[in-house]
Amino acid sequence: MAKGMFIGVGSKARKVKKVFTGVSGKARKVKKAWIGVGGVARLCFSGGELTYYGVATALSAARGSLASASNAAYAIFAGGAAFDYSAATDAYNSSLTRTIPAALSSAAAQLAATSIGDYVLFGGGHNRNPISTVNAYNLSLSKTNPTGLSVARTQLSAVSNGIYGIFAGYSDVVDAYSASLTRVLPTPLSVGRRSLAATRIGGIAVFAGGIASSYSDVVDAYNSSLTRIIPALLSEARFTSGATVNNTALFAGGENSTGRLTVVDAYDVALTRTTLLPLSVAKSAMGAASVSDYALFGGGRSGKDYFNVVDVYDASLTRAVATTALSVARVTYSTSINNYALFGGGWTGSTYSNVVDVFQVS
Repeated sequence: MAKGMFIGVGSKARKVKKVFTGVSGKARKVKKAWIGVGGVARLCFSGGELTYYGVATALSAARGSLASASNAAYAIFAGGAAFDYSAATDAYNSSLTRTIPAALSSAAAQLAATSIGDYVLFGGGHNRNPISTVNAYNLSLSKTNPTGLSVARTQLSAVSNGIYGIFAGYSDVVDAYSASLTRVLPTPLSVGRRSLAATRIGGIAVFAGGIASSYSDVVDAYNSSLTRIIPALLSEARFTSGATVNNTALFAGGENSTGRLTVVDAYDVALTRTTLLPLSVAKSAMGAASVSDYALFGGGRSGKDYFNVVDVYDASLTRAVATTALSVARVTYSTSINNYALFGGGWTGSTYSNVVDVFQVS
């Protein structure tokens, strides 16, 4: 069976990664194509399909409550806690080779991570007391420490809007870092809260839900000039997980005072909210990753039950369940690099994990 389609460009064969066809006046992406060979249909092109790749080299230390983000060269997992707080840092390149960079400046759990320019930023967290330190890793994994967060805090979230890497939560304070690692202080959140979900739509960073004095349905968004926008509320107040597909932010599942949830809210680039087909299982604390034309929500928990199921939303916002689940059911943490989505570490309900499950788009 052919594994790819090639086209001649100059004197060289170039692999075709995407094919489109006209349907009702619109370009639709072709994911598979067949050709007749001896009266039998043979697959001649397969592009953009999400599959389970397998398990990458394990994290250097099993742990939960870590953070993860990626720049153009590395997907990085850092910090966390097992039986003590951790400063461990693990980096995976676009070939999934693991490197161990310099450790964080101080051990920290429940920190946040995002990227901006050449840097992956890890900020905040706690090691019994909240901290304000920010660690920045560049494309060669050299570490620097820019100006720390304006307020030491933990259980915060972070995401980039393309111009700034933005840290928000625990209080209403928001810190933003430019690509040169200059810190500025945008308008605070409309409601101070912890454990927000964060993801990006185009040039807009979106923070949703979380916990204040009770579970929150508030959504705060920051555009490329750091102007704060307050979109429609979530359909249900909750602590949730966020990922992006096809310029649509998805906030999936979570929990509130009624228990774990399956609801999925979607916000487009105009910040208009719709509701999608729900998750296959009610759960919270999922790893959420965006890769190519897919948003993946993997693992999670509901009470004493831990899950390995991965719910997948494609570019048309159709939901499927990944054929192969995570190798270990757990609360996990995720990021992506190249065409890979990585789910690393976490808590299984009885032990900490160092497993890194990988899904690929090919």
